[in-house]
Amino acid sequence: MTSGDASISVDKGILVGAINDGVLSCLGVPYAAAPVGPLRFRSPVAHPGWDKPLRATSFASQAVQTPLNPNSPLADPGSEDCLYLNVWAPVEDGPHPVMFWVHGGAFVSGSADQCDGTALAQAGLVVVAPNYRLGPFGYLYLEEVAPGASDTNLAIRDLACALDWTLRNIVTFGGDPTRIALAGQSSGAMTVGSLMTSPLVRGKFTAAWMMSGAARQVRTKTMATESAEMFLAATGVPDVTASDIVTMPTETLVKASGALAQFSQVDDRFDAEVLLPVVGDDVLPDHPMTAIRRGDLADVELVVTWALADMELFRIFDAEAGGRNKELFARRLLGDDKWDELLRIYEATGPSAYSDLLTDFHFSVPARRLAEAQIAGGGRSWVGRFDRAPITPPWPSYGPVHTCDLFYLFTPLRPPSEPFSEVGPGIGMLDEDRSLAEHTRRLMKCVAQGEARLDQCGWPLYDGDYRRTLLFDEPLEVALDPDKVRRRAWEGLLEEF
Repeated sequence: MTSGDASISVDKGILVGAINDGVLSCLGVPYAAAPVGPLRFRSPVAHPGWDKPLRATSFASQAVQTPLNPNSPLADPGSEDCLYLNVWAPVEDGPHPVMFWVHGGAFVSGSADQCDGTALAQAGLVVVAPNYRLGPFGYLYLEEVAPGASDTNLAIRDLACALDWTLRNIVTFGGDPTRIALAGQSSGAMTVGSLMTSPLVRGKFTAAWMMSGAARQVRTKTMATESAEMFLAATGVPDVTASDIVTMPTETLVKASGALAQFSQVDDRFDAEVLLPVVGDDVLPDHPMTAIRRGDLADVELVVTWALADMELFRIFDAEAGGRNKELFARRLLGDDKWDELLRIYEATGPSAYSDLLTDFHFSVPARRLAEAQIAGGGRSWVGRFDRAPITPPWPSYGPVHTCDLFYLFTPLRPPSEPFSEVGPGIGMLDEDRSLAEHTRRLMKCVAQGEARLDQCGWPLYDGDYRRTLLFDEPLEVALDPDKVRRRAWEGLLEEF
């Protein structure tokens, strides 16, 4: 069958999906009960199931979104009833490797619905992309100020629940439950950096690929409690107590989240994200980097990549203040003298010194340190950098900035003739870009297949001597320790990264 409906039996009932272009898609599939009412701010629980076939041919609600610009209301503010996932699978018999995709969005926005897994399924992967709770609904830590009022690390618990759904049901879609790769981009990658070290998912995946994100975006309980107290004040509710938060209207919580998002842009303590995963509970007993260095992921194939000019995207959208929050945080950690010294080194290496320094601080240094931690723990790691920008306007003028990797991984969401929009990662792809897209999808399949298939795909292991790095461009190229001068400038600094 080349197109039409298809019935799929999963553990909670029958789904009616769609087949198009050799791909089965099931969209808006509930993987847990709606986290509302008595389940609000609580760990996800099993979905009760459905008696009649459930049509799964359109996306369901995305999570509640925090508008990063309070003067620009969102077209879709999202819903607290958001625990749904999407599946794309080849129609050919499996078993096929599986990519479990965690979307990004600064920990407060975004949706799995922004990406189309059709091309990856055509390349031989089963793609599972869940929505999960964001912002205060997914990350607010109340344990110290209102013990027992809510559960902790709800976003991570949601994703672990979605992964369990995947393990139970993926065979029905032709997927191989013994070959699952966690993957994500930006805050999605950073979320994977926490998720992959959680006891909740141990032994349930075989590989991970983090794109423009690593494993350091977490909070201590002390800092998370300070964030909670700031959040409480930001609600603007007189005489409010912490336990009141769990019953507040959605709009009140979103307003407080937006206020803190704005504050984080000019504060030097929170690294631009006020609400993040918290270390020290049953979900994240230890800092992810600690767990990786001691070998918790030694049997996992670990891949980290970033874009050559990652931070430049934020400078393009805000030439005056873009990236300023990262500089403030870096100055606090390093001191003004060291930051100024680094900037002078970067000024001698290229024309975009400020943007390059921010890119390394926030993306490439944490990525390399993650790879090194994995090696120190007895594991294997691969490192890459996206050096190519899509040739559809206006991206040639942007360069290889943040999110450019998404355009080569997923199916473009519209033809290049349509006007450019800043909403979502969709972009037209011309013939000259298709080759790199095919290579990127093939490499993602190699990652999910495991068993060191990346070596056979032309992506050599990373090590502390040669530092072989795959440069994603046309053609693909392996470089030895690219940007050595800049990398060495960070030696001895921020080793916990």
